[in-house]
Amino acid sequence: MKKSTLLKILTVFVLLAMFVTCDNAAEENAADVASDYVGTWTNNYGEKYTISETTFVYDSAGYGFEAKNLFADIQTDNGGVFYMQITKSNNWWTDSDPVGKWYAVAYKELSNISVKLSNACTAYPECEMTCQDSLEKAKEYFTADKYFTIYAELAKE
Repeated sequence: MKKSTLLKILTVFVLLAMFVTCDNAAEENAADVASDYVGTWTNNYGEKYTISETTFVYDSAGYGFEAKNLFADIQTDNGGVFYMQITKSNNWWTDSDPVGKWYAVAYKELSNISVKLSNACTAYPECEMTCQDSLEKAKEYFTADKYFTIYAELAKE
């Protein structure tokens, strides 16, 4: 075998090995982040978020919502956006029925003991809360500069 052919084969092998290693590292990082956000998060104001790998529940003195089909859009090592499909509204939305539609909650400064969460809402006190018909529309609609402005600081129980 020619030296140049052997070099090409070795180069391809090394590139494939690097690709597999990087892909596995990305999967492991996503799994690490998921294990950090799963749990119950509370603060001194009575807010409680219960997050699993597939569900999301928010309660604040009887107001809140429940959701399924949780999708975590991991944007940094400790921040991103949760997208979810609403299954139940506990007096949270007053102008429309959100059940079956998609909503978002941003997170930042996530650690294994604390996190900051922001329910998608335009500026207070005229909080415009709405849901979207699909995950794709929710990803386009809920933008950081408009919907994620006030973050609650929470501790893991």
